[in-house]
Amino acid sequence: KLGFWVHRERQMYKKGKLDKSHQRRLENLGVSFVPLAEQWERNFKLLERYKAREGHCNVPTYHEEYGVQLGSWVSTLRQARKGNLPYNLSSDRIESLDKVGMSWDPYLDQWERSFALLEQFKEREGHCNVPDSHDEDGVKLGRWLGNLRQAKKGNRSNSNLSVERVERLDKVGIDW
Repeated sequence: KLGFWVHRERQMYKKGKLDKSHQRRLENLGVSFVPLAEQWERNFKLLERYKAREGHCNVPTYHEEYGVQLGSWVSTLRQARKGNLPYNLSSDRIESLDKVGMSWDPYLDQWERSFALLEQFKEREGHCNVPDSHDEDGVKLGRWLGNLRQAKKGNRSNSNLSVERVERLDKVGIDW
């Protein structure tokens, strides 16, 4: 019953029919008249704080930040942007998220980073024969390349090794 009453009070507020003294008393009790907007701002500030601390916005799905399921929120934003949810993100919010460095497709970003590191390795070493245990700038580049080779051979059922990616890898000089 309390939730219904608060909902009704919010509706009165939106219509401009809530008495100002009544509104102030409710606000003093902590009632928010625009809870979704306030939740967005709080979560966005937490994402900015996370980015400042971690250097990226790839929040793990189950990560909690100050009592907020930040990872779940970021995952929901990605789904909304893809159109997989019944609501859309406003262009202003997308712009704000882009400015803070939101990764809309972390798997694609990771693949591109690994590919760039492979190019860096080739530039330095003159070849793409990365040892299996080789780590390049915090990425297990040898393991990544080994997984790609297995995928190309058809030994990995969960592979997303597209023709375009194979062509890019061929061009850089991968020995399959």
